[in-house]
Amino acid sequence: MKFNTIITMIQKELKIRILDLIKKLAGKVLANPTSINRIVKKPVIDKLLKKALGRTLDVGCGGGMFTFELLCDRSDEVVAIDISRKHVELVHSRARIKNIKNINVVQSSIYDIPLIEDLFNIVFCTEVIEHLQDDDRAISELQRVLKPGGLLLISTPVLPNIFYDPAHVRQGYTEKELSAKLANFGFDIVAVEYCIFKLSQIALKLYYLLKIPMPVLFLSHIERRFPKLSRLGKPMDMIMLCKKRLNE
Repeated sequence: MKFNTIITMIQKELKIRILDLIKKLAGKVLANPTSINRIVKKPVIDKLLKKALGRTLDVGCGGGMFTFELLCDRSDEVVAIDISRKHVELVHSRARIKNIKNINVVQSSIYDIPLIEDLFNIVFCTEVIEHLQDDDRAISELQRVLKPGGLLLISTPVLPNIFYDPAHVRQGYTEKELSAKLANFGFDIVAVEYCIFKLSQIALKLYYLLKIPMPVLFLSHIERRFPKLSRLGKPMDMIMLCKKRLNE
């Protein structure tokens, strides 16, 4: 390997380490969608997941926040897929830096996952389906690669959504709508949880209004620590855990 190539690789990994450190420090006080998800949504998902997941598929893994923080430690193997080459390379680099061996990262569309059927014990799909033109086709593909009796954890904005996101094909689902859609593809609902209530919504509103993260993340910490106190108004996100029927 050429010396310049080695230097380039070292610089790239050093940059990722520095950026991760900055994000970690900023994430302790600055409110943005990622930091709020980490504080509010992560413990809700953690409560729903089993301690041992077996073989796990993370669909639309993004930069790998939940991949590394929730899935790798409790899975025998994790396959993380994303349509973005940038995200795939980022997760590859982070796995190498963290010395995580039980992860494979694949660039793929959710519509055509290049894997055999009945392969995974759990499929993890957070904040993805609201971006898709054909959500039925996507759910069908998730059902295909999941073992009978396996679990699908899916999260999405819940209607009515207080924030309009132009990147979303649809602004969310109702529990009734999403439950019916999943039932049509052979899933039974196991649990439904809601998160991102009024206090976290205030933090997000400031972020979207001012276009920069604000030091108001304590609002999300209140929501996490005192759920009864914080559950004011309607939730912004829904997390649904369902099971693939044995005869599907």
